[in-house]
Amino acid sequence: MVTCYIVSNEEFSGKSTICAGLGLILKNQGYNLNFIKPVGTHPKKVKDTIMDGDAEFMCEVLGTCEILSHHSPIILTPELYTEGLRGEIPNLMNKIVEAHKVVSKDVDLILMEGARSLNDGLALGVSVSQICKEIPSKVILVTKYKWGMVDEILFIKKQLKEHFLGVIINIIPRDEIEYIDENIIPYLNKNDIPVFGTVIENKLLSSISVKDLSTNLNGEVLCAHMTPGPGDFLLFFLPLYSVNQP
Repeated sequence: MVTCYIVSNEEFSGKSTICAGLGLILKNQGYNLNFIKPVGTHPKKVKDTIMDGDAEFMCEVLGTCEILSHHSPIILTPELYTEGLRGEIPNLMNKIVEAHKVVSKDVDLILMEGARSLNDGLALGVSVSQICKEIPSKVILVTKYKWGMVDEILFIKKQLKEHFLGVIINIIPRDEIEYIDENIIPYLNKNDIPVFGTVIENKLLSSISVKDLSTNLNGEVLCAHMTPGPGDFLLFFLPLYSVNQP
């Protein structure tokens, strides 16, 4: 069983869309998978459970969620932070690890979605790097294209070490694609950082979420499309299923 951790270095980078597309692709190819968002930041009441809004969306898309609290074990709120800083709450990592054990039973793959940034929850012991130490994961960074992006990617690779798998560059202005293909991707590849996808910016689609589109149009999410980068994400990632992990 492999845990694929989809993270970003800032909010609204497209993690949920990538998770939804990847999950549907793998599910359609016959893989048995499940989902968890260990640290949520957008609380929402679903039935009798408070869970992260993105986690609820993924549960709807994949149709794999049974006990909702297992798929969204921690919600970062001002109250939780205050209690954590005062030492008034038990170890949150234990709650995440236990939830991960439940959702990973009898599956090939766990899709795990990060919070707004890699550092969310650091003071409470549940940042991305802290979670990776407790749950062996392969981390894919989803980053928005911007000036200085390469420095951030290199820093994150150094921070996550052996857990870091590669990057998807999202929301790219169309006139920057050639620059990325000729300069950024070759540089990252030389530094052992595979680029699994490059996604061109669409301002119309960026103005509304995938969930809102599907809800208001009474539609069904079929797939998330992205231009494959060198190495082809699926061809690179799927062989990891043969790797034995604790």
